[in-house]
Amino acid sequence: MFHIRTRDQLMSHLADRGNLAVATLEQLDLDIELVPTLAEAVLLNCRIAPGSKMPSDLSAATFIDCQLPELSFDHASLFGARFLRCDLSRSVFKDCDLSASSFVDCRWEGVVLKDCDLDAASLS
Repeated sequence: MFHIRTRDQLMSHLADRGNLAVATLEQLDLDIELVPTLAEAVLLNCRIAPGSKMPSDLSAATFIDCQLPELSFDHASLFGARFLRCDLSRSVFKDCDLSASSFVDCRWEGVVLKDCDLDAASLS
């Protein structure tokens, strides 16, 4: 498991490995445009700038205590993704695969789900 706490560590890890599988990102203000995928990554207490467009592959990613307001999830795979105590306020999920994903104790004010696959999703 790799623990990434700075932008420099993030860029070095992406240059070396090309993805964030089995990496844990902690307390980062994340410039999401620099990240091609979040599949299988773990994000703890991270913040993504409002208005950002999320990567298309977030499958099996875990988000814990993250600030994710006003994001655009467009044609994204969130299959098996887990969100725990995250702020997703005013985010838009359009044509996303949310199958087997779970959202526990998240803020949902103004969230839009449009044409998403919710098979076995848990939206609590």
